[in-house]
Amino acid sequence: MPDREKHSPEVVLHIANSLWMRQDMEFAPDFVERNMDYYHASAGELDFAQEAAVETINEWVKDKTDGLIDEMVEHPIDPQTALFLLNTVYFQGDWSEPFDPDDTREDVFHALAGDVTDMPFMHHYGEEFPYLEKEGKFQSVRLPYGVEERLGMYVFLPHEDSSVCSFMRGIKLWQPYIIPS
Repeated sequence: MPDREKHSPEVVLHIANSLWMRQDMEFAPDFVERNMDYYHASAGELDFAQEAAVETINEWVKDKTDGLIDEMVEHPIDPQTALFLLNTVYFQGDWSEPFDPDDTREDVFHALAGDVTDMPFMHHYGEEFPYLEKEGKFQSVRLPYGVEERLGMYVFLPHEDSSVCSFMRGIKLWQPYIIPS
């Protein structure tokens, strides 16, 4: 994937990966190569005892996030740290059909921990979006960005008798990342 990709004139998605290795340690060359080849990761060795290492890493993060994140690592770096494997995502885009701020209203939000609170909810009227509902399982919608609508945000809402955790357990793709409850 290119370092910076434009999906349409008003949508920018920037994903970057890097490996920052302690200079006095040896890393398997195939590990470094695979990260560079498959994830387009930059790789560098640094003296983690020096404050300059922190400055180098933080400058990389700041550059890749267009200045939104300016500090990821603090000095001193723990002497047991062998490697920083960093991934940044920068996204800037406008909805294809913007939400009207006047259509925002308070509604009840159910947090993952079970808390219930009033929150502002965006609403959209008139435009139809790609929608999918699996009876008793979930509802989902795709909210596109930009004129060309090549990029979109997918929103999933578990059924009211379900939970986010049980919903995620039902999606095979996510199985390796889910901690059993």
